[in-house]
Parts: sequence; C-alpha cells; structure tokens
Amino acid sequence: MTALLLAACGPESNSRYGDQYWDPWTTKDTFDPIVAPEFSVEFVRTSAEGEDPEVYEAMITLDASETYERLYAYSWGFQRGNKERETFSSLGASSDLQLVYAEDPDDPGNDERLEATVPGDYRMFLIGESDGPLGKVTLRFDDMAFALPGCQTTFEYYEDNIDDTLEGCAECHQRTRAGMDDPLQPGDYLRLPTNNYNVRRENFLEHVNSRIDEDNLSLPNWIVNPSHPGNGTISENSAAYQSIVEFIDMLEIIKSENSTISSANNSGGDTIPENYCVTKPAGFTFTAEE
Repeated sequence: MTALLLAACGPESNSRYGDQYWDPWTTKDTFDPIVAPEFSVEFVRTSAEGEDPEVYEAMITLDASETYERLYAYSWGFQRGNKERETFSSLGASSDLQLVYAEDPDDPGNDERLEATVPGDYRMFLIGESDGPLGKVTLRFDDMAFALPGCQTTFEYYEDNIDDTLEGCAECHQRTRAGMDDPLQPGDYLRLPTNNYNVRRENFLEHVNSRIDEDNLSLPNWIVNPSHPGNGTISENSAAYQSIVEFIDMLEIIKSENSTISSANNSGGDTIPENYCVTKPAGFTFTAEE
C-alpha cells in the first residue's frame, strides 16, 4: 500500500518546468534543449588584387537572441591558439583590439559585425547559466570556429601559443639564488617572472638566441630533458611542447637569415617564415573589398 501511495504522488512531488513534470532520474533525457547561437563568417580580402601576400579579415555575425531567453548570466569570448580571452559582453565594445565590435551609433550604415584581423585559428565561445529542474545549469557553446589565413608575426605566435605555458613555468623560474654560494635556481638559467609578460617573452627569446649555437644541443629538447627538475615539466607529447618546437623552428630560421634574433622580433615587427603561415581552409571564399 505504501509503495502504491508513493507512486501515485510521484509526479506532484517533483519540480515542474512549464507543462513538463520532472523526474530526477530522467532529467537528462527530458531537459528542454537551449538553442545554440547562430554563427557565420564572411571573409573580406583587404589587399589589392594580385598583391602578395594576400591579406584578409573576417567579419563575424553572432545572433544569440533565442539563446539569451534561457540564460540569466553569460559571457562571450574567443580563443586564438591556446589563449582564451573573455573580451565582450552582450556583443558590446571589446577591450581587446585584436577582435573588435565596430559599433557606431552615429552611423547606422556602419558594419557592426565583429572583426578579426590577426591570422590564426579562432574559436568563439559563450558561457552561460540557466535554471534546470535540479538547480543551476552551466553551459558552454564553443563550436563556433574558423581560420583566418595569413602570416602571424613571432610576437603574435608567442602570445597565442607560448606564453600561457611559460607563465606556468614561471612559478619555479622566477626564483634566483640569493648569494654566490647558494645553489643555482631555475631563474638563474631562465628567468620568467609571473607578473611581467614582456620580460617573460624577451628573456625566453634571448635564452633561445644564446642556446641555438651551443654544441651538441638539440633545440628544444632541453625543455623535456629528464634532468629538468620540477613537477611542471612539459610532456613531450603535449600540444604545449609541439607549439614550442614550432616556435623555436621559426626562430632558428630567422636567426639563420639575420644572424641574430633581434629586438625587432621582440616588438612584433618581423613576419614568421612563410611555411608557418596559416593556410586557407578548405572551401575558403572571400569578398573583395571595393
């Protein structure tokens, strides 16, 4: 009798969402899906016809009007390389000038789409919160991806693919010995401060520049050498290591052509070797700018 009474009262004891009764054991099967944002990209060629290299920009349309109906908190951002940037809210003005929402209320005819001008592999993401039958639901839409062809500078490649890794290494590599009689510390070999992006970058480039010419040294194998101490040593099979390998290959080519990895590479002035440029994705089409 008890079991029959509980079964009869079951639906009324569960949470209710609209006209749908919720069973805690089948919530995943009955949850009303949240509509993903609509996403499209138009590529515009900004260089003159026949000019080499060809230069493109991407004009991005994002429509999340239906998605917002189910969200009470959300944030937008984008990832280029392995670095994520949460840069715009409600598709408002971006503080990161590498991805700009060009809105001009005084010019209704102005193109208000997001604009990407730095070559690379992009992934847009929307993180939001909604109400579910058993409490808060956190979601992430991050399959809005595209590649903008072209050549990044070494400065841009470092920013997108290297610095996040080195920032993790900085926990140990900011330490130096206090006196000449103290044992050497990681920061004595390569100093990577945690709070200074520019110094991390310049010190890493100088370190590579000085070690390229060392005898019997295969770059960048010293990073994953078994004698390298520390719990944060990079795995040779990781994407972070492969990015560093590619970056040092670029620097070796630059040094062979210029005899040194100069300050120009520290300021973003040099273009990386052509074979490391982002290629046009399959089916790539563009609009020639008038």
